[in-house]
Amino acid sequence: MSMMTARNDKQDLSQNASNREMSAGSGRRARVQTGTTIKDSFSALMGSNSYRRELKGKRNELDALRTRIKNDKTIQADNISILSNYDSVFGEQQTILSESRTALDKAEAQRRSLENELRPWETKLTDMKESHRKTIKPLQDAYDSAKRSMLDIEDELLAAKKEYDSLERQLRRASDEKRGTLELKFSAQKPIVQTWEVQRSSAVNLKNQAESELESKKSAFASEERPLEAEIDRLKGLIAVEKATIEEMSNKVDNANKRIDYSRHVKNNPEETQRLGELIRENEQYEITLAQSVKELQVTHDNLKGQALKAKVLLIAGSVVLVAIIVIVVVLVLRANGIM
Repeated sequence: MSMMTARNDKQDLSQNASNREMSAGSGRRARVQTGTTIKDSFSALMGSNSYRRELKGKRNELDALRTRIKNDKTIQADNISILSNYDSVFGEQQTILSESRTALDKAEAQRRSLENELRPWETKLTDMKESHRKTIKPLQDAYDSAKRSMLDIEDELLAAKKEYDSLERQLRRASDEKRGTLELKFSAQKPIVQTWEVQRSSAVNLKNQAESELESKKSAFASEERPLEAEIDRLKGLIAVEKATIEEMSNKVDNANKRIDYSRHVKNNPEETQRLGELIRENEQYEITLAQSVKELQVTHDNLKGQALKAKVLLIAGSVVLVAIIVIVVVLVLRANGIM
């Protein structure tokens, strides 16, 4: 927390200090008597939620106050240490600042050196990949063409087989007068299927050969590229380390500068530390008052809860009695009218 934030917090709390007794006093209102009358019980039932909300608000206020006191004491202890050992604190931060700047300059220089070393490797890899791409392209085109040709032949073979199977089925069901014509067609279709099968076998071989040449070349080129990629990854890893060091040292420089500025402010404004101590004492006194208010509200709330429970029992009992009376009245009316 900066000294400016601490001063603003102290001003806010000082302005509200005069109102605290009134705020705490609201919790010390007249306690609800634990009477057993129906009126008291139903009043407790109506007021229980209100007290519960007030109790929650006071507890939250007390928790916030205790956190503020704890934080202010941390700032106070730090300020006292600075005032008592200013030269030591200032010298320590100056040493951190000097060492961090030196490390920062070294890391930035090393990063630049590594980046300069990296660029030729990246350029070399880019050029190599482009050369490999140009070499592979005709092989890729040959493979794609062989594959398309194989697929076209397979489509033709499939169509020829379908026609052959269709003719075979027709021939089994054909009448004598149609059988001769069908036999001629069937006999002519068989060599067509065989021709396409031979062409498919040849196309498959061509496709496999083209694929083998393509994959072999790709594998060879990948082996050529791998050492360059490894060196690039190594250099990038070293650059990442230097960047992390730069970030760490930059944070140390910033923190050391802030600490030096804060220490100077504390030394030049010792009255703020004194006022902070007074504010802590005021808050500690108010904490006692507020804690007592919470305790009293808790007792009142517990009493109200007990009476509210009685009211709920009375309400349920009253409802049961009312229902019983209604039933009796209905029965009497029905009997009077001769219905029962």
